[in-house]
Amino acid sequence: MKTFISLGTIAILPILASTILYKIFNHEKVKLSPLAKQIIAGLIFGFIAILGTEYGVPIDGAIINARDAAPICAGLIFGPISGVMAGMIGGIERWLCVYWGGGYYTRLACSISTCLAGIISALLRKYLYDDKTPTWDHAGIIAMTVEVFHMLMIFVTNISDVRRAFTFVRACTVPMVSVNMIAVMLAVFVINRFENRHILEINPKKLTINVQFQTILIIVTLLAFGSMSILDNYLQQQISDEDTELLLRQGISDAMKDVEDRCDDALLHTNRLVAEIIDASDDYDLQEMKDDYNVAEIHVIDENGIIVASTEESYIGFDMSSGSDQSAEFMVLLEPDGPSELVQAYMPISINNDVSMKYSGVRINNGFVQVAYDGNQIESEISSTLLNVARNRRIGEGGVLLIVDQNNQLVSSTDGFFNDNTKHEFSFDENGDQEYTVYECTIDGEENYYMFTNAESYSVVGILPKSEAGFSKTLSAYLNGFAQSILFGSLFVVISMIIKVLIADNVKQINYSLTDITGGELDTVVDVKTNLEFTSLSDGINTTVDALKNYIHEANTRIDSELKYAKEIQESSLPAAFPAFPDYVKQFDIYALMDPAKEVGGDFYDFYIIDKDTLVFTVADVSGKGIPASLFMMRAKTTIKTYAEGGLAVADILTNANFQLCEGNDADMFVTAWIGFLNLKTGELKYSNAGHNRPLLRKANGNFEYLNGPAGFVLGGMEGIVYKEQSLVMEPGDEIFIYTDGVVEATNDKKQLYSDDRLHAVINIHKDEDVQNLCLSIRKDVDIFYDGSEQFDDITELCVKFIDYLKD
Repeated sequence: MKTFISLGTIAILPILASTILYKIFNHEKVKLSPLAKQIIAGLIFGFIAILGTEYGVPIDGAIINARDAAPICAGLIFGPISGVMAGMIGGIERWLCVYWGGGYYTRLACSISTCLAGIISALLRKYLYDDKTPTWDHAGIIAMTVEVFHMLMIFVTNISDVRRAFTFVRACTVPMVSVNMIAVMLAVFVINRFENRHILEINPKKLTINVQFQTILIIVTLLAFGSMSILDNYLQQQISDEDTELLLRQGISDAMKDVEDRCDDALLHTNRLVAEIIDASDDYDLQEMKDDYNVAEIHVIDENGIIVASTEESYIGFDMSSGSDQSAEFMVLLEPDGPSELVQAYMPISINNDVSMKYSGVRINNGFVQVAYDGNQIESEISSTLLNVARNRRIGEGGVLLIVDQNNQLVSSTDGFFNDNTKHEFSFDENGDQEYTVYECTIDGEENYYMFTNAESYSVVGILPKSEAGFSKTLSAYLNGFAQSILFGSLFVVISMIIKVLIADNVKQINYSLTDITGGELDTVVDVKTNLEFTSLSDGINTTVDALKNYIHEANTRIDSELKYAKEIQESSLPAAFPAFPDYVKQFDIYALMDPAKEVGGDFYDFYIIDKDTLVFTVADVSGKGIPASLFMMRAKTTIKTYAEGGLAVADILTNANFQLCEGNDADMFVTAWIGFLNLKTGELKYSNAGHNRPLLRKANGNFEYLNGPAGFVLGGMEGIVYKEQSLVMEPGDEIFIYTDGVVEATNDKKQLYSDDRLHAVINIHKDEDVQNLCLSIRKDVDIFYDGSEQFDDITELCVKFIDYLKD
């Protein structure tokens, strides 16, 4: 617990540093280049890596630390340069810290791993995550894999001292992997929140194919890793159990074989002494030698295999070859090329199957001599041999061999166990009654495995500590776990890169091209041909776009033709012949123009004579542009003219027109209009305004000034509107100029309006020109103001100059 607390304190630093630096670097007042930010982050996280080393928890030459979290955070959050810098600073300092007390044993492994932590995180951010911060779950897997590689490097760099290396790994793995992984995950999680990447709140259908695949791959990888780990642990346990049984069985079997060999050697030694005496002289006493050498039987066999002398008189004359395999086996001693000595196992003898003996045979000049042990003599020999055999034998490295009597009392053991003047407490399995079977026992509080076999009145017991028996299993479990972690981590990266390069990047490139295409750039060519599928998709899109371009061209051609007819129809509906009324050239001069922003427009003008002495002129502006506006314009123009020719007063014309235009106006369109009735006999001008721009009036020999007065509401905007009539008297030489807002609201690239003031100034510059040139001069000035910018609204102008009164 103390280790985790110490590591946790240092692990907080990468989280705090990531949070603070991210906020600082993204503050609007901080003006640092991306390179400067990475260098600063690299230096700060390099210093944090140093703190991770210096304030780690030392353990027998190793340092349990949270160092690797710093370069991983630097690389994944702030960029490749930051990660490499932090890793190098931390790795170099770890190499040098042995001079002021750092752990030497893991020096190389830790230095390499810290450098690689920065490099790996840098490469992953740049090439797998497109120089963006990964999600917190991906960051956790990266940190875990890097830290597992760190543990594996301890084995690799200390391959000749695996047991000690394993001591470090077992002590370091859980705290270091856990703390570094949690630190990186929390740091990246905080940054994800700052970047509004609430991964858990995102609809999976909106994830990119790369993120979806990586998420699925993580799940599959974890499931595969878990399954492999469970299976591997099971297999390793089975192998460990088999190895333990084999090691104990082999140790006991070797001991028993040693006892048997020593018993054979003792019997042969006695036989050789007897054979020398018999071979040297005919004067010998077999019975005396039997007693002197404490053996059961002595037989002398001639060159024909016949017993010629024996301590058992009844055996004399027995033909060795005529007996069972037991006696016939010794006939090889008479063969010229046969062995000179032979020892037989303890078994029933040929002469009397109810009796068992252990015989040896040694060749002499005219035959061979047999010497035998009975059961009591064998037991005595084994007992004396067992006590010596156990002392020099060990099971594995830490196991021992025990000799236990019938009362379960220890009578002999491996040197250093029984002879250390300590009292040993044994607790054997009460069900352990089967020879050569593995059981469990406790010796002085330590758990052990044991196996036994009976040898006469003793039991030979092999003891193996559980810690040693499980070492290979635990070591294999760690190594396989590390290898699988790195393998699955590497596969995750490789497969993710393959998907990214072969699919995600190509899809993204196609989407970029489609964005251009849907934005109107139909000349864009999709050229993603890394494989057959994307080649087919690119060709299909290009073919579709080509077909679309053809359809659009055909449609545009048709629309252009139809718009041309519509424009001709609209133009034909507006008076276009000037001078308009040859019979009235002495009374007034009139000129008008309408320049639509598109092929057809919503502005219109109109003028006509009613009652032979009244000039009616109108200028109007329909909301919107294009064909809908032009259609509404035709409706408005016809309605106003119909009411005007019907003899209504000027205000009533607009009132009735508003009523008509409000009916069926589902498109909610409206029109501003100014209409005037000029009595050519008196010069009186009666007019009404429906939300239109103020006209400009010029008295003879004066300047144009805006004609002020109340403007009513627009036509078609609201039912029940009643418009007002206004009037003034025009004298010969007076002029009136009416226009639409396309003039004064013209806007150039600098977002400047043409404005009422500029119109007022320009019209007075050209006030002495005739009505046609006056209108054309203002239109030209508007073009100058646009300075190449696109005209966005219809422009309409109409100018009337009163010349003289109409005579009866």
